[in-house]
Amino acid sequence: MRVRLIAIAVWLTVPSGPLLAHHSPSSEFDAKATITLRGTITKLVWTNPHVWIYMDVKGPDGKIAHWAVESSSPNSLQKSGIDKGIFEIGAQVSVEGWTAKKVGHQVGGQTLTLANGSRLDIHDRWPESGNILRPSVPLGPLR
Repeated sequence: MRVRLIAIAVWLTVPSGPLLAHHSPSSEFDAKATITLRGTITKLVWTNPHVWIYMDVKGPDGKIAHWAVESSSPNSLQKSGIDKGIFEIGAQVSVEGWTAKKVGHQVGGQTLTLANGSRLDIHDRWPESGNILRPSVPLGPLR
């Protein structure tokens, strides 16, 4: 009987592991340190738990820096009307986001602007951002 109770207790706690393992964005990104990057998409990793958009950005010195932009999950983006086909390799884009606290050339993406001027809301609904109630606008200007 005791072994059975222990097995049930273990079984009940296992599903909570992944839920507790997800990080808080404020542990990685500084919501007060925003940055705007303009560059070329070089790679897209469309996978859970976050979509990663890699881009080359030319600095003021003319040198190219490789940046990684963390976005929402594929499911969240698709629910907002954003499909991975929108992120074309070689496309010129602009990204607004929060700089990483500990890792260089990494951003918690908030919005991505395509060459045609369409702005995509690419972030999770993080309470720390102060814009949790801002509507997602997949194509068109943000309000």
